[in-house]
Amino acid sequence: MICPHCAVEMHPQNPDRGGMHGATQMWYSSGGQTRRVSAVECPACGGAILLHSDIVYAPVVRGETTATEENIFVLWPRTSGRKPLPVEVLDPYRSLYEEAATVLSDSPRASAVLSRRCLQKMLRDVLHAPAGDLRSEIDWTLNNGNLPPYVTESLHDLRKIGNSGAHPNKSPITGDDLDVEKGEAEWTLDTLDALFGHLFVEPARVAARKSALTAKLSP
Repeated sequence: MICPHCAVEMHPQNPDRGGMHGATQMWYSSGGQTRRVSAVECPACGGAILLHSDIVYAPVVRGETTATEENIFVLWPRTSGRKPLPVEVLDPYRSLYEEAATVLSDSPRASAVLSRRCLQKMLRDVLHAPAGDLRSEIDWTLNNGNLPPYVTESLHDLRKIGNSGAHPNKSPITGDDLDVEKGEAEWTLDTLDALFGHLFVEPARVAARKSALTAKLSP
């Protein structure tokens, strides 16, 4: 996971120092599901983190029961849990993305609506896709956007996920699809990451390298 304090990829460890002595885990049951709240810390920065997870027990084999954690999300500190956006990504795309990422664990539906809106705005404003619904704009972009293969693949897969719902439930106010297929919210954020890199980050880095080269060659 990504540390919500220092944004470093890490494997959380049990705290063993400071003010976190004593019990660091709590189990409870709700609706027949066993859940756990645990206090851990980042080995890189030492920041304290509260995690919530579902405990899933496998069938008993030879008298032994194994358990795995699922649906892990950060209770505190309140962050998206994703890597920070590059500085090249500006508003309104930045604010829409960050809000979608922050609410992902609480409401994948709300996250998907926000990230779809961000994606649609990028396709229209930056790639000049003709206005329509998001599916038609993705189709146009795949055919006309001149995107690198990794971005094209991500958009194509996102379109397939979104099309798996036979009868999308649209909001009567915004027109947004309210149905969210499993994994769609996360995949939309991943697709936005890929587009940000191609449309904003890489051009800025190329321009910076070009500027540095020009300055170096100038008499």
